[in-house]
Amino acid sequence: MTARANLGAEARGLWFRFDPASDWLFENFDIEFPARCITAVTGRSGSGKSTLLSLFGLLLSPISGSVAIADKPTEMMSDSSRSMLRGSHIGFLFQDALLDPTRTVLDNITEGVIFTGLSPRQFRAQAHEQLREVGLDTNILGKRLPATISGGQAQRVALCRALIKQPKIVLADEPTGNLDVQSSDIVMATLVKAAQSGATVIIATHDDTVIRRADRVVSLD
Repeated sequence: MTARANLGAEARGLWFRFDPASDWLFENFDIEFPARCITAVTGRSGSGKSTLLSLFGLLLSPISGSVAIADKPTEMMSDSSRSMLRGSHIGFLFQDALLDPTRTVLDNITEGVIFTGLSPRQFRAQAHEQLREVGLDTNILGKRLPATISGGQAQRVALCRALIKQPKIVLADEPTGNLDVQSSDIVMATLVKAAQSGATVIIATHDDTVIRRADRVVSLD
């Protein structure tokens, strides 16, 4: 693959299905995701939106074809190299916050930075700042456990966790699906800011509000 300055991620000749008895989800599929851009990926249920995010998140591997992340081809990488690339360059946000119930809000945000080679303690000040940016009182929430905060607050904490490493790629799977209007607006405004700062933001969504705020829309139908 040839590196291009404004390209954050791409797939070429992608083939994928979950087992030999199932239909192909992707057949010789090409797609590009620009940096500094929010791309909304739409399509009916079962069209492959979440699977595409998992392929770009290096959680799945294509049957054949190539996936490049931040100009790094991944098809020949070892599992450990894929894990390091995922941990250092990719942030994930899901429909459910998926916070560790045994760890405080602050610890949930900083736990993933171990893949950068730095200590989570070095990110605590940044975590406090991110909580303030998404409208959460860090002095009140920082030491609380996920079970003691609302769903909308938990999703904003998960957003902070996804962005704490300033990832080059942000993958969001129905990130506003369970949120009220206010929390949805905060999540989208934060993702817009991440894209403006240089990230490639890819959102799988059915939400018309998210689609309207995206820079581009890709339909898998």
